[in-house]
Amino acid sequence: MGFIFEDLDVYQKALSFVEQVITLLKDIKGEPVIRDQLKRAALSVQLNIAEGGGRFSKPEKRSFYVIARGSIYECVAVAQLLRRMKIIDESLYLRLYGECECIAKMLTALIKTLV
Repeated sequence: MGFIFEDLDVYQKALSFVEQVITLLKDIKGEPVIRDQLKRAALSVQLNIAEGGGRFSKPEKRSFYVIARGSIYECVAVAQLLRRMKIIDESLYLRLYGECECIAKMLTALIKTLV
């Protein structure tokens, strides 16, 4: 691929996640502000991984990957709220949670390589 970040497995996983979230939100009603926050947080994960991949120094890269990890944590918090408000069901919540957990672990491993 053309850009370094495109070769990162975590970037590809984040890209798939954002796509899933956008598709999912088309079918969910209620609380547009909360739904929009989930979309923005998921997009932030992908975009910060891409931006970090474009940085030259390890500390700069690490900073963007840490922000991406914070955004995936935000996705978990929003998904919990959507579940609690019964906007999404338990199975959908568990699917989102699992995806977030996987991405968070991948980002943590990536961040640790840049210390």
